[in-house]
Amino acid sequence: MLLEINDLTVEFRDKVAVDHISLQIDAGEIVGVIGESGSGKSVTALSILDLLAPKQVKHQEGQILFQGNQIFHWSQEQKRSIRGKEIAMVFQEPMTSLNPLQRIGEQIEEMLFLHERENALTDAQRKEQILQTMADVGLQDCETIFHQFPHELSGGMRQRVMLAMALICHPKLLIADEPTTALDVELQRQILELLQKMNQERHMAILFITHNMSIVQGFCERVYVMKNGKIMETGSTEQIFHHPKQDYTKNLIASIPDGKPREDACLATDEEIVLRVKDYSVFYPKRGRYFWMRSKREQIIHQVSFTIKKGEMVGLVGKSGCGKSTLSKGILGLQKDTEGEVIHHSALAQMVFQDPYSSLNPKKKIGWILKEPLHGRKDLTKDDKNRMVIDILKKVGLKPEIADRYPRELSGGMRQRISIAIALIQGSQLIIADEPVSALDVTVQKQILDLFLQVQRQTGLACLFISHDPKVVSQMCHRVLVMEHGKVFETSQDVLLDRSEHV
Repeated sequence: MLLEINDLTVEFRDKVAVDHISLQIDAGEIVGVIGESGSGKSVTALSILDLLAPKQVKHQEGQILFQGNQIFHWSQEQKRSIRGKEIAMVFQEPMTSLNPLQRIGEQIEEMLFLHERENALTDAQRKEQILQTMADVGLQDCETIFHQFPHELSGGMRQRVMLAMALICHPKLLIADEPTTALDVELQRQILELLQKMNQERHMAILFITHNMSIVQGFCERVYVMKNGKIMETGSTEQIFHHPKQDYTKNLIASIPDGKPREDACLATDEEIVLRVKDYSVFYPKRGRYFWMRSKREQIIHQVSFTIKKGEMVGLVGKSGCGKSTLSKGILGLQKDTEGEVIHHSALAQMVFQDPYSSLNPKKKIGWILKEPLHGRKDLTKDDKNRMVIDILKKVGLKPEIADRYPRELSGGMRQRISIAIALIQGSQLIIADEPVSALDVTVQKQILDLFLQVQRQTGLACLFISHDPKVVSQMCHRVLVMEHGKVFETSQDVLLDRSEHV
């Protein structure tokens, strides 16, 4: 037995996060852990490496045995010696896990510095190993990325850097906490194939935490289902997905998007165009490696043209780094160096961001956050604004008393509803939704998608829906745009699903 957790309990000041759970992983085994947000998945993973903040933990008990040794009894020096070398972890948020002041190569190299005492490498050997690992996780132009900072990479590229850091020391156990959330379906396939290759060649065990049920079904050998800090059900993947015993597990599986193409057609006419993008290009300054080198002008978006009509939901898919977020920023008027036209035939577009927690002001209550876009409206009284806040909360399925809470007091799904409410409160006819459900578990994801459809049908809202999940796009959108290398072309839902069947 490689890892054995016996009767683990973790209690924070305000709740019990993990409640007497037991879990086992054999050497070379791939085990999945699924469950809704707040079920205790990440707390369990962090407990294995003793990474929970001592000030947050009120009480902790139980056993965590790695290769037969009780981790809780080890010294801090012993724990540091296995972190990254024997047990490695890939975190869900790479931007907050990577050092913003260090170049990518230096951060990966640090792992080798910490654990190469037995087999010292030369500088050339170390760099060669780093570049090879970066290539193994699907990064292109590794020499350039080696010298870049995290903010210069896309979300998917940063996630692959985290994987490179985790795999470079050949660990015996990899803890992967939502490692494919920010990746498109092609990169998901590449990463999963890489992990399977490492699993087979190095006999590396994997504890795979995710809310993507489709990945678990095709990747894991056994599955643990968690709810409210407890393990509700465990068994083989076949048993969990085809013969679940618990109603909770059945509900999770039933919430998986089926990818059935949207049947209701957009009824808008050509005269009801809300957004027109014509021959639109975006350029970024490309700095030289050294400060004395002159910046060059690099074209990111290449003469993109499309329209969105009133009441129409248009999907935008593409690989990480292809220009989706750059295009959305251009539509919002946030790009400086551009050519072509972006014409809004209604109020300016509003944005629903992928991560509502980082986009909401943590120091302000929800009511204040919702009223902030209305501050410039001199035609509205204080009572008008308060009434609009209550109305919009009801429209997105939340109770009025939510206005008196802070973002940290809400669940992930409730925060995403607030993000949608912010976009709707000014009466905008166009929303750009940038991966609005990728960070949510399947049950909350279904609620948010249903909310989008309900609001759209009631108000005639137009939407540019950006997503990595082809099933979600096919289910939600009337038309689908595919972006590759900064260019856009239209495709059908059937073709989109065919291209992603292998994931």
